[in-house]
Amino acid sequence: MINPHIIVPVGDRALRALAIEYTTRAPESFDVVEEHATTVRGRGFELVPMIPPAAQTDEQEAAFVEHVKENVFSRDYRQTKGRRSR
Repeated sequence: MINPHIIVPVGDRALRALAIEYTTRAPESFDVVEEHATTVRGRGFELVPMIPPAAQTDEQEAAFVEHVKENVFSRDYRQTKGRRSR
């Protein structure tokens, strides 16, 4: 069984489908363009919405990469730093 901590819904359809079951917000309140490169708290995980890659501008792509690098991966790394018992 996979237990994800971070889910990247690509596009409005995926974002709204996950919102129905896994967030406290109404699905219609989500807009992938507005939520792109942000973190939305879900129930037990985080959503990091993404505009479909073919529809992204260079600036949107850079914003997503920067958000994931600075706000998602850096925090995830800090939580596991020093664990070597695997």
